[in-house]
Amino acid sequence: MFHVNTQSESTRYQAARCSLGYQDHIDQKDKPVIQTIRYKSGDMLVIGTDGLTDQIGGSVALKTYYGYKRIESIRIANFAGNAQAIADAI
Repeated sequence: MFHVNTQSESTRYQAARCSLGYQDHIDQKDKPVIQTIRYKSGDMLVIGTDGLTDQIGGSVALKTYYGYKRIESIRIANFAGNAQAIADAI
Protein backbone atom coordinates (compact mmCIF):
# COMPACT_ATOMS: atom_id res chain seq x y z
CA MET A 1 0.00 0.00 0.00
CA PHE A 2 1.17 3.49 -0.81
CA HIS A 3 0.21 6.51 1.28
CA VAL A 4 0.80 9.97 -0.17
CA ASN A 5 0.09 13.03 1.91
CA THR A 6 -0.97 16.41 0.57
CA GLN A 7 2.71 17.49 0.41
CA SER A 8 3.34 14.58 -2.04
CA GLU A 9 5.43 12.69 0.55
CA SER A 10 5.11 8.98 -0.15
CA THR A 11 5.30 6.01 2.21
CA ARG A 12 5.09 2.38 1.11
CA TYR A 13 3.67 -0.06 3.67
CA GLN A 14 4.38 -3.74 3.25
CA ALA A 15 2.16 -6.41 4.71
CA ALA A 16 3.34 -9.43 6.65
CA ARG A 17 3.29 -12.67 4.72
CA CYS A 18 0.72 -14.77 6.49
CA SER A 19 -1.78 -17.16 4.94
CA LEU A 20 -5.07 -16.68 6.73
CA GLY A 21 -7.55 -18.58 4.64
CA TYR A 22 -6.95 -22.19 5.56
CA GLN A 23 -5.32 -22.39 8.98
CA ASP A 24 -7.17 -23.24 12.17
CA HIS A 25 -4.51 -21.79 14.43
CA ILE A 26 -1.77 -19.23 13.79
CA ASP A 27 1.16 -19.07 16.18
CA GLN A 28 1.68 -15.66 17.77
CA LYS A 29 5.06 -15.28 16.02
CA ASP A 30 3.36 -15.75 12.63
CA LYS A 31 0.47 -13.30 13.12
CA PRO A 32 0.55 -10.11 11.05
CA VAL A 33 1.66 -6.93 12.76
CA ILE A 34 -1.06 -4.30 13.01
CA GLN A 35 0.05 -0.97 11.60
CA THR A 36 -1.58 2.37 12.27
CA ILE A 37 -1.60 4.73 9.30
CA ARG A 38 -2.34 8.34 10.12
CA TYR A 39 -3.95 10.25 7.27
CA LYS A 40 -5.72 13.52 6.63
CA SER A 41 -8.33 14.71 4.20
CA GLY A 42 -6.72 14.99 0.78
CA ASP A 43 -4.21 12.17 1.32
CA MET A 44 -4.14 9.31 -1.17
CA LEU A 45 -4.03 5.59 -0.40
CA VAL A 46 -3.27 3.15 -3.21
CA ILE A 47 -3.69 -0.53 -2.41
CA GLY A 48 -2.43 -3.32 -4.63
CA THR A 49 -1.20 -6.89 -4.45
CA ASP A 50 1.83 -8.69 -5.79
CA GLY A 51 -0.53 -10.06 -8.42
CA LEU A 52 -0.23 -6.66 -10.12
CA THR A 53 3.42 -5.85 -9.45
CA ASP A 54 4.65 -9.31 -10.52
CA GLN A 55 2.94 -9.19 -13.93
CA ILE A 56 5.44 -9.68 -16.75
CA GLY A 57 5.11 -7.79 -20.01
CA GLY A 58 7.04 -5.83 -22.58
CA SER A 59 8.57 -6.73 -25.90
CA VAL A 60 9.57 -10.30 -26.72
CA ALA A 61 13.25 -9.33 -26.40
CA LEU A 62 12.89 -7.47 -23.09
CA LYS A 63 10.41 -8.84 -20.57
CA THR A 64 9.93 -6.73 -17.43
CA TYR A 65 7.87 -6.87 -14.26
CA TYR A 66 5.17 -4.25 -13.80
CA GLY A 67 6.78 -3.38 -10.45
CA TYR A 68 6.25 -1.01 -7.55
CA LYS A 69 8.26 1.80 -9.18
CA ARG A 70 5.81 1.96 -12.07
CA ILE A 71 2.85 2.12 -9.70
CA GLU A 72 4.55 4.90 -7.76
CA SER A 73 5.27 6.94 -10.89
CA ILE A 74 1.64 6.56 -12.04
CA ARG A 75 0.43 7.59 -8.60
CA ILE A 76 2.65 10.69 -8.59
CA ALA A 77 1.58 11.67 -12.12
CA ASN A 78 -2.11 11.32 -11.18
CA PHE A 79 -2.03 12.76 -7.66
CA ALA A 80 -4.62 15.42 -8.49
CA GLY A 81 -6.89 12.85 -10.16
CA ASN A 82 -9.49 10.60 -8.64
CA ALA A 83 -9.36 6.86 -8.02
CA GLN A 84 -10.74 6.05 -11.47
CA ALA A 85 -8.01 8.10 -13.17
CA ILE A 86 -5.34 6.16 -11.28
CA ALA A 87 -6.97 2.80 -12.03
CA ASP A 88 -7.20 3.72 -15.73
CA ALA A 89 -3.53 4.74 -15.79
CA ILE A 90 -2.44 1.47 -14.20
